[in-house]
Amino acid sequence: VFMNRIKEVIREKGLRGNYICEKTGISTTDLSSYIAERRKPSHEKLILLCRAIGCSIKDIYPDATKTIKYNLFGEK
Repeated sequence: VFMNRIKEVIREKGLRGNYICEKTGISTTDLSSYIAERRKPSHEKLILLCRAIGCSIKDIYPDATKTIKYNLFGEK
């Protein structure tokens, strides 16, 4: 089980939850559930979160050991 750092990363970037929800289409209820670790975001929603926050998946889940082969910012 990986602990997430969604709340900390959002705060470090100086962003607000409402901004993240607007940018991603994720409801405030879902975002709150992800932050409180009551639910885990789907892979697609995790990518949306990372794009909106401007971070990598490793920033949110630093203990993850799998290499994730997605380019979150659409760069080739």
